[in-house]
Amino acid sequence: MTMEKNQICPKCAKLVVPREVIATTLFGEKVKEYRCPYCNTFIYSEKLSEMRLPQRVPEKAKGFYIAFEGIDGCGKTYHSQKVFEKLKQEGYDVILVKEPYIDAVKDFIHRSQEEIDADAEAYIFAADRIILQKNIVLPVLQRGGLVVKTLNFILLLSFFREAK
Repeated sequence: MTMEKNQICPKCAKLVVPREVIATTLFGEKVKEYRCPYCNTFIYSEKLSEMRLPQRVPEKAKGFYIAFEGIDGCGKTYHSQKVFEKLKQEGYDVILVKEPYIDAVKDFIHRSQEEIDADAEAYIFAADRIILQKNIVLPVLQRGGLVVKTLNFILLLSFFREAK
C-alpha cells in the first residue's frame, strides 16, 4: 500500500506531500513512515519487513569493530566521524553506528518525564543492541567490513542513569 500524494497534516493542518522515512520499530521491524515536511508530524506508516530473531551462534567475523569511548566532551563523536570519513575515502566497506540505534528507543529515553526503572531501561538498551548487532553490525563484519562506533553500551547506560 502506498501513500496518496497529498495529505493533510494532523498537527499543522497543511496540505502536504509527505516525506518518506525508513525507520526501525522497537520490535525490530522496518517501516516506511510518512511525515509532514513542515513539522515532522507522523502521518502514516507501512511495514516493510518482519522482525528477525538474532542468531544464537554468529559466524566468525572477518571485519573489525572500532569503538570510541570516553567522558562527555572528549571528542568521541568528532574522532569517530573523522575515522569513518577517512576509511570511506580510502575505499573501505565501513559504517558508522551509534546507540541507541532504534529511533523509538532514543525518543523514549530522551523524552521520558518519569523515572524509568533501571532494570527496564537495561532491557530496552539490550534489545536495541541485539537488533543493531543482528541487522547492521554482524552482516558488515561477516563480509569483512569495518564498524566504527561512537559509544559502547555499558558506558552509554551509565551516562543515561547519571543524567536522570
